[in-house]
Order: sequence, then C-alpha cells, then structure tokens
Amino acid sequence: MVRPASTIANHSSAEPDGVGEGDGSGQHQQRQANTAPANSRTDIQLYGREVPPQPYLSLTIKGWTMDWYAGECSARSCPQPNENSNHTFRLMESLNGGPWEPKGTPEHGMAHDQFTPYPETANQHWFVDGKQVQVVVGWDSNHNLIRSWEIRVVINQMGKRPEYSAVP
Repeated sequence: MVRPASTIANHSSAEPDGVGEGDGSGQHQQRQANTAPANSRTDIQLYGREVPPQPYLSLTIKGWTMDWYAGECSARSCPQPNENSNHTFRLMESLNGGPWEPKGTPEHGMAHDQFTPYPETANQHWFVDGKQVQVVVGWDSNHNLIRSWEIRVVINQMGKRPEYSAVP
C-alpha cells in the first residue's frame, strides 16, 4: 500500500531471502492460498493485539498503523505480544492487483504496516526470518482462529479503518 515515510515505508528493490518462488527469476508468484509455500514456516504465525486485526489511527503519519507480532498460536489464541522478539519481518505486497513488490526494510521485534487514509486494496504475504508465515485475520464460526498465507487489506472509503480477510 502507499505509505508515508517510516521503517516499513522505505521501498526496497531486494526481496527477502527466499521470497522469489518458482523459476528462480526472483519474481514473486501467486499460488494457492491454502497450500503452504515451499519457503514457509508453520511453527509461528503473525498476529495483532486483537482478532480481527485492528489498526490504529496515527496522527503522526495521518493514516493507519497495524502492529504485527510473531508467535506460536493455538487453535483459539495467540501469546501475549512480544515487541522485543528476535524475529525479522518483511512484507511482499500487490497493490490494487499490481505486481508483487517488497515493501519497506526489515524490521526486528515487531512489524509496523502503515496505510494512507485513501481507498485501496492490497494483497500481502508476510515473512518472518526469511520464511513466509500465516497471518491471523479473524475467527470462524467455531471460534477457531482464521489463518491465511495471503491476506487482503481493504480500505473501502476515505478515512475508514482497513479491513483484513483471508484470500481463498
């Protein structure tokens, strides 16, 4: 997504280690959302302080910020967020159906994803320590966590809070 200046907003031309899937060309490719990619880890997931994710309005950037943490989630809960973890976070994103691009620079401990207040849609793949991880985006009807290898972030109207969903 279009982001104001911040750690995650600094656009980089280099992909995280192992992000280029497939033919070795370095191009990030779309794949089946429910299938674990070859370059993934299933021992941890990315999650926010709340389920579903609730970004907060930041007056400093005049937009929304979502803080992400990495940890081992059970079927129904995730651990207390740890901002001092040793994990490194990276993001690959497709804005409004465009090409997949790396966003920002690696962040340590936790990730900050920032959004302008303008309507837009982005699909995201998140990486922790160079491996793709699932992201917790909500609850199912049995109160189990919904996790997805690819998530969609939608801002439907100017100033409205971004909404997260799993990409089927």
